[in-house]
Amino acid sequence: MNSFNSFIEDNDLLDLPISGCRFTWSLGANSNSQSRIDRILISPSFDTLYPDCRLLGLEKVESDHSPLLLLQWGGNKKLNRPWRFENMWLEDVRFFIGLTSWYSNSLQGSGAVFCFCMRLKDLKQNIKVWNRDVFGNIHIKVDRLLKEIKGLSLIKESRPLSDFEAEDLIEKILDLEKALSLQEISWRQKSREVWLKLGDQNSGFFHKMASFRRKMNFIWRIKINDTTVEGMDNIAQGVVEFYSNLFLEEYQTRPFPSNYNPPCLNSAESASLEKPFTEEEIWECLSDSDGTKAPGPDGFSFEFYKRCWNFVKTDVLNCFSEFFATGRLPKIATHSFICLVPKKGATEDIKDLRPIGLMGSVNKLICKVLSKRLGQVLPAVVSVSQHASVRGRQISEAGLIANELVDSRRRSKKPSLLIKLDIEKAFDNVSWSCLFTVLARLGFKEKWRQWILGAVCSPTISVLINGESKGFFTAHKGLRQGDPSSPGLFVLVMDILSFMLSKLKEDGKIKGFFMNEEEQRGEVTHLLFADDTLIFCDASPDQILHITVTLACFQAVTGLKINLDKTVIYTVGDVPEPEFFANILGCNWSSNPPKYLGYPLGAKLNVISFWYPILLNYKKKLESWSSRYLSAGGRLVLLKSVLSNLSGYYFSLFKAPKKVIEDMEKVQRKFLWSGFGDKRKTPLVEWRICKSNRNNGGLGIRDLATFNSAMLCKWLWKYGVNNNGWWRTLIDIKYSKGKSQWHTGGSRGGSSSSV
Repeated sequence: MNSFNSFIEDNDLLDLPISGCRFTWSLGANSNSQSRIDRILISPSFDTLYPDCRLLGLEKVESDHSPLLLLQWGGNKKLNRPWRFENMWLEDVRFFIGLTSWYSNSLQGSGAVFCFCMRLKDLKQNIKVWNRDVFGNIHIKVDRLLKEIKGLSLIKESRPLSDFEAEDLIEKILDLEKALSLQEISWRQKSREVWLKLGDQNSGFFHKMASFRRKMNFIWRIKINDTTVEGMDNIAQGVVEFYSNLFLEEYQTRPFPSNYNPPCLNSAESASLEKPFTEEEIWECLSDSDGTKAPGPDGFSFEFYKRCWNFVKTDVLNCFSEFFATGRLPKIATHSFICLVPKKGATEDIKDLRPIGLMGSVNKLICKVLSKRLGQVLPAVVSVSQHASVRGRQISEAGLIANELVDSRRRSKKPSLLIKLDIEKAFDNVSWSCLFTVLARLGFKEKWRQWILGAVCSPTISVLINGESKGFFTAHKGLRQGDPSSPGLFVLVMDILSFMLSKLKEDGKIKGFFMNEEEQRGEVTHLLFADDTLIFCDASPDQILHITVTLACFQAVTGLKINLDKTVIYTVGDVPEPEFFANILGCNWSSNPPKYLGYPLGAKLNVISFWYPILLNYKKKLESWSSRYLSAGGRLVLLKSVLSNLSGYYFSLFKAPKKVIEDMEKVQRKFLWSGFGDKRKTPLVEWRICKSNRNNGGLGIRDLATFNSAMLCKWLWKYGVNNNGWWRTLIDIKYSKGKSQWHTGGSRGGSSSSV
């Protein structure tokens, strides 16, 4: 496999994403062995000539392989994609001259939000005309300048240029530099690659990434409710019908546990949520926003708001003042798109697509401000077992706790079970009646609840299918992925599950894993990161039965359904007849080491083979076909930023073997010094020097072994400053045994984590 990957890399080939099926080969009807063996590889030149080609996997007939069909979009029908603001326009001084005139028109209509939305609508028409008549097509301009410069250069080879021609050549070269810079901004915005800074001529990379995203997201055919749908019109009709039904609420009211008495907000916390909006607060949220994110139906990005704040400030402040007083937004402001993004590489079923909400700019900015306020009070009301969207809690803490719990239970040799839940379309199925009941029980006042109702729970939706807006329907449940307030509101709903499981523990109906099994202290029954849930219990039929009933109650209360096909029971210790417990819950079981949030639990991390998937992912990021289009500066940025996060995720919990570090650095060296095409450049500087900081003549590339040690040592710092952290309390219970906070008493072999 490594040789095959090297062949793809050395020849700069692109492995076309496939739709219609995930696997192209299967061993037989009676076997679960499946793989994607069959592929079509294309060269960069082919991708340039046929940018809209698609790969379709057909049904298996007599062979155990799926036939592959390479299709080319004919272009007979021009796609009617929604208008979107181009951030490159902000680099042209003529845009602001025009904006001064366009924005001087008086507002008409009632209501500040409605008038501002209408102003943006009129502004969009003015920008369209300006772009057509003044700014022009930047890609055509670049091609024209290149041809004109080439023509003058050819003349220069045969005779000296006249003074006029020489000045014209200099002017065209300057114009080309400006045009290339604008083109780079445009392709970057379309590519959504935000890690790489502008200004180093990475237009080719941004262009290819935008093209790749189009290929990944294009739907040629799709399976909806077990029926395969083909044809653009049929697909549009089927997808719109699916999502309009998905967002229908089956029950107007839902049952709610009468004994649900969580910690409530105090008066000061409630008052902080409902205080008047200020310009400083709005601008801070706007400044922290990514200006390249895909816009909603109005087409305006946050970059437009930031760069044109002097123009829009008064209107935006008036919108917030009106929303503060009424708690309502007009329909023109709450309309949003659903963009369908593949969860994995292959798209076969509509369930393989993740619906991401693209909100109107006014609605999104309001939700962003509400989200920031909500984040300030979440630590007071969300249980300690939830680690997502709560300030001061981190994903690595959940991974650490899970690893230490599994380690303690394995040492006790007590037969136990670990249940990894999968919630079906979690955000899309949240019941609004449940959400508002939770908010009321937690002490959120009526004004705040009215704001959430107006900004979050009253959207009309259209679906973007292959870039075109289709359908129009009203949602009656669900939280939009892409809404800044959704993560915080979602964890409040998920906290009901935490409450129910804690109640089972209090009533003695389930027993969790203990951090200190000898003394039976530090019991944990569950961990959550948003909807990613682990449940710890004994290998007891009664306990599994209680959990099964609880999950059914949780679905009735919240509308969140457990997907039993993807839910797995993992055995810890010697568990006889594990399928018996799986049958009670109605899910699958496994004796393999589980993974939680990407972290392996209980695996032998000193074994090199464990790190192979991580190494493969690392190589994929560096050796991808698109990386050949990066400049030298772009390669260095990718090496230092994106890949530090990739390795840092595992390095924060696990000590990597020396061989793994060496293999990672080998990939880094090969990537940094690689040239374009088939040629490889000789390293110009010793790798040891490359890893030194810039002041010492290096490139500032992190030494991975040192970085790994530093990430692990960071836990000591966190231990010292985070006195109230739940993870610290549990670690104390397991290791300190009543000694001082820095004395851990030594490890008895250590858990799979290396902290």
